Amino acid sequence: MAREWVRLGLRDRNMAVTSSLAAGRGMAMAGFYIATKTAQLCLAQAMEADLLPYGIGVTAIRPGFIRTDLTAKNKVTPFLMDAEVAARVIWSGIERGKSVIAFPTRMRFICWIRDLIPMFLFRQLNLMIGRRRPGY
Repeated sequence: MAREWVRLGLRDRNMAVTSSLAAGRGMAMAGFYIATKTAQLCLAQAMEADLLPYGIGVTAIRPGFIRTDLTAKNKVTPFLMDAEVAARVIWSGIERGKSVIAFPTRMRFICWIRDLIPMFLFRQLNLMIGRRRPGY
């Protein structure tokens, strides 16, 4: 789609790529999920660099836990947000031309702290999480 927009000379367009606040560091019991969400985030960042010169913006959407049928099965869903509220946050961010929409704020802060933890401590934390929820 982006290639077609460039070919047609369309400007003032915006693409949205859905990632997750989970993107960034591999956590025990969520490796495949986090790997795909990190890939989506990196794709959005690369696409933005490629497309911005053509007037096409790219927004990486990084939600935390959203209330859906899938999250209803999860045991732990901190700062769970209703889908309607999440949709308003996303739409508002896209309208304002944000390149990243990461929410809710409290979960974003926790993930920011997670990313600052030195690797030797992060590894221990991961081992503790893995022991509490054994097996793939």
